[in-house]
Amino acid sequence: MLVLILLGAQYHQLRILVILGNSEGINLDKDREALEKLISPEVYIEFLDEPKRTEISDSLWQQNWDMLFFSGHSSSEGGQGRIFINRTDSLTIDELKYGLRKAIRHGLQLAVFNSCDGLGLAEDLADLNLPQVIFMREPIIDQVAQSFLKIFLERFSQGESLYLSVRHTREQLIENDYDEKFPGSCWLPVIFQNPTVVPPDWKKLKGFPKPSNPYRALFSFREEDSEYFFGRENFVTKLQNIVEKQNFAMVLGASGSGKSSLVNAGLVPKLREQWTIVQFRPWDNPFYQLASALAPFIYPKELKTVDKKFVEELAKNLYEGKKDLFEIIKSIDVNSNLLLIVDQFEELYTSNSTEVQNRFIGQLLQVVNADSQSNTYENLPQFTLLITLRVDFYGKVLANALFNEILNDYSEIKLGPMAETDLKDAIEKPAKKQGVEIETGLTDRILQDLGAAPGNLSLLEFALDKLWDSMSDGVIGHKDYEAIGGVEKAIGQYADDFYNVESREQTNLRRIMVQLVRPGEGTDDVRQVATRSQVGEDNWRLAVRLAGERLVVIGQNEDKQDTVELVHEALIRHWPLLRKWMNEDRDILRKKHKIETAAREWKVCRYTKVF
Repeated sequence: MLVLILLGAQYHQLRILVILGNSEGINLDKDREALEKLISPEVYIEFLDEPKRTEISDSLWQQNWDMLFFSGHSSSEGGQGRIFINRTDSLTIDELKYGLRKAIRHGLQLAVFNSCDGLGLAEDLADLNLPQVIFMREPIIDQVAQSFLKIFLERFSQGESLYLSVRHTREQLIENDYDEKFPGSCWLPVIFQNPTVVPPDWKKLKGFPKPSNPYRALFSFREEDSEYFFGRENFVTKLQNIVEKQNFAMVLGASGSGKSSLVNAGLVPKLREQWTIVQFRPWDNPFYQLASALAPFIYPKELKTVDKKFVEELAKNLYEGKKDLFEIIKSIDVNSNLLLIVDQFEELYTSNSTEVQNRFIGQLLQVVNADSQSNTYENLPQFTLLITLRVDFYGKVLANALFNEILNDYSEIKLGPMAETDLKDAIEKPAKKQGVEIETGLTDRILQDLGAAPGNLSLLEFALDKLWDSMSDGVIGHKDYEAIGGVEKAIGQYADDFYNVESREQTNLRRIMVQLVRPGEGTDDVRQVATRSQVGEDNWRLAVRLAGERLVVIGQNEDKQDTVELVHEALIRHWPLLRKWMNEDRDILRKKHKIETAAREWKVCRYTKVF
């Protein structure tokens, strides 16, 4: 069974479109009964039974719906989600993308897949920037799916938040012995959430929607956020000039100073038409990440998707020196300049052995040197290497002789505190663009509390994001600012609230959070990635809930293992409880780090088997 909900309030009456698809082997009457109970003068529902594709498309294009339910069969084959709309026809999300995008523009916010194998559907909808998705990761018994939908709708329509509705539904299913009859089924619903958007409650769905949130909380600005990126215009212009004239550039700044945002939302949109852009983060496997970023440009064109073995072999050859990066760059068939961006370069030092660091730097700088000797290496496209680096790791860069020599010949961007006028732009212009007013005097109050520390931009963005959630009637006010605890306390207060709610899980929450922080050795503490197995299966559900609250980010590594990391290092600096845990566990964590480093050094000796 599949249930897809698309939310977007345009009227005071809640309008719901229900599509009942292929019902072979499942009982969709139970879905209809649960939904019909919602009908009232305030809620209008229209049902489509086993419709054709054109009927669904017409409904999405011609009317505005607050919710859309799709009940039927679904699958995820080859990573692509598919829904079965009648006895003979099926659809992918891609085949409905234009109608769905229209719905998203009109306020669509939530998708719920009460279905078997819904991960592909959730990922496809996330690619369309649908903010909230609830789905079943694995096959689920029809009886459990029906009960989940019934209980969830009852709780959600009675005013519970989306997160609590799902959580309490799971708990009620367990109390009803479903987990005994069908082990693990009660934990299959997973929230797949855009961390920049707060899930709506039932009451808000019946009012006019807020404009989309232009602030990024603890996340860096992306290329698609460029229209809301203000305050660094002079640095963007300066960086663009450097990149266009030099074959090496560095953006240097404190954690939270906006290095990644400057590159992604400032520089990249200005270069997109004239440059081919290749970008990655080193993580704990920089050669694999580099190979993954390059593979789409050098993989045989007759093959549609890049094979993992191809990436692994390329990474292995780059590490061993059997292939030189400048030869690969030279082979790329592009009619434009080539910009290679290595974001968060400090990860090379925090997560990799000295041997890997030196070999990786050697490959990167070989291309920079080759480009400066263009007469020697013909047909090399105009190439620029751009890295972003935390300032407290600058000494490690200088300790490398090759890097030291390069840095003497090239300019760099140093991001310090933003000027007051630029900070005002960063606060006020995104809100103005969305038609939202900031109460008189509030901007000055925020700036006074913010101070001049270069890493405080993350605090500012987080506070603005929470203010956006709290505002009403299109006005961000002083009362909203007081409610979030101001700039300095907003992050800590938010994290403490989650910690206090999870009273039964506080010990496990501590274990997860300290595992995601690497204690500094002559530098500040930094975040690090942990795999699902490292966190532990017993703790993974808690990690998922942390992701739902935008405190961590869940992803996957090259081996398709689930991973988790802190959303931003600002949590390390500004959540007092996490700082306390780190100080108490620092000696143990440093010993653990030394063991992990020794293991990586040993791994290097067997590197051909790593990929």
